[in-house]
Amino acid sequence: MTDNTVAERFNRAFGPSCWAIDDATHDGDTLTIKGWAFPPEGRLQDAVFTANGRPFDDQRFPLDRGDLVELLWYRANAKDSGFECRIRLTPEELKGPSVMLHLTDRVSGEPFEATHAYIMPTPASADRGVALPDAPRMMRTTGNENATNFRLTGLSTAVKLRDVVVALQRDFSTLAHVLDWGCGCGRIARFCTDWPGFTGIDIDADNAQWCKEQLTFGEFRSIGLDPPTPFPDRRFDLIFGISVMTHLAEPAQQLWLSEFHRISAPHAIVLLTTLGEHAAVRAGLTPEVFAQVVASGSAFYRTANPIDDALGKTGYYGTMFMTHDEIRRKWSRWFSVDRIIPAYVGNHQDLVVLRRR
Repeated sequence: MTDNTVAERFNRAFGPSCWAIDDATHDGDTLTIKGWAFPPEGRLQDAVFTANGRPFDDQRFPLDRGDLVELLWYRANAKDSGFECRIRLTPEELKGPSVMLHLTDRVSGEPFEATHAYIMPTPASADRGVALPDAPRMMRTTGNENATNFRLTGLSTAVKLRDVVVALQRDFSTLAHVLDWGCGCGRIARFCTDWPGFTGIDIDADNAQWCKEQLTFGEFRSIGLDPPTPFPDRRFDLIFGISVMTHLAEPAQQLWLSEFHRISAPHAIVLLTTLGEHAAVRAGLTPEVFAQVVASGSAFYRTANPIDDALGKTGYYGTMFMTHDEIRRKWSRWFSVDRIIPAYVGNHQDLVVLRRR
């Protein structure tokens, strides 16, 4: 296989377009975002960053991102993928709940990829009386202490999850109980104050207790590494787990899928993120390792020993890559696999949409 063929394979896995916000800040009425972006077909000149459909006042793109050249070697414009943009929000926008951010095609006026939106809460609505966790808790949950990023990724995920449920023609008013599996310190839950019967669970007892004390709109509790949970059969109409299956090997995944089947109501929706081919080529895997992942359908890599030590169970936690075919083969034992949306959550993780039969 030639280098060009390998690069083409990696590019197909990456997808035609993607962008990521690495850092976001609010300073008065000014919003600043920084990160990297790859418009389709290298159309850097046609890329416009927009907030609520308005171009940013100051767009600096492309900027040098030499740090990505080795990691994303197969992308022709990796070195020129950086951006930094600023916009002054209007008084009306500042009073609103959020700002929709897109990477937009200058020619058509439409987002290059509509599912790759970010939703930024405005300063006026960022917390809405909900406590903000301290820096160590945010770091333990997301690997980032930036409070604005914490809110950005939390709201973006909550909105995208709700959009999927609505797209499945399921009215939120018909949901009686919702489960957030792996709630951490409430990054997503803080934006689910109006979700019915909200329950959050996590193996991190400290974070679960913090949520219980601070996020009084829901029920929060700690759980063990393995099922069962304390919930009755057929309890939840919606279950979601963000960045959890991404860290579990197949035996643990199957245990949890079995448990979700037990505690999900008839016709329930289960939304779980995974690391697919897009995430694999962003992770720096060699072509040989990537080919093995695709051929076998999945690959689990052990994590650092200190995390294993903290969990008290060696080999439990790691990084799991899975192809869509593998998910359909292994997970359809428990649920119908309705669809898999590539790079949907965080413009990085695939979202697997499951339905209870």
